Amino acid sequence: MKVSDEERSQIYDFIFCLLNRSADLKTNKKPSSANITSMYGGESFYYLTKIKSKKEIIDLIKFLHKEDIPFSSISGIQHKKGIPNLDELKMFIEFLKNENLFEYLSSISSMQNGKGIPNFDRIKELINFTRNNQIPFSFVSSMQVGKGIPDLKILGKLITEARKKELNLKELSGKQLGVEATLKLVKTAYEQKRKLN
Repeated sequence: MKVSDEERSQIYDFIFCLLNRSADLKTNKKPSSANITSMYGGESFYYLTKIKSKKEIIDLIKFLHKEDIPFSSISGIQHKKGIPNLDELKMFIEFLKNENLFEYLSSISSMQNGKGIPNFDRIKELINFTRNNQIPFSFVSSMQVGKGIPDLKILGKLITEARKKELNLKELSGKQLGVEATLKLVKTAYEQKRKLN
């Protein structure tokens, strides 16, 4: 049976819709509308024409459902990067669990938006840094949305400056400027305030 290009496109649209809708049903109980779209940055239809890509998506969904991991935690990391290497993803999840860092997955996903699976050692260093300095990991991940793991020396300077000037860390984090830009903001704002006084 011959299928026209238009019919083929409709079939792929339907498959794509089913995959997208099924991706988060187990963990969120409500269907997400754009998890797979996010990973391909709007180019999902092209990749779905490949059997391998469809199999990769199905294998990924099976793994995430088995581990009770929200699809959105991975689609954020993989934004516009496509389906992650499943072996690398499994190693990353295993690393987080072994190091008792799994609770940070959602925050890591936010920070790594579009950056892919992060370097394990650097993530561990960052989390240990936040613990040792008694700051919430979410303070860093919110500030670094889509900017990846920050330079710990610059982060240390920012924390020192903010505490010295008694600034609200949560408010600084909410600006989502990144560590370097936030440090400049803290220094500039403080100098301006001192001049006014």
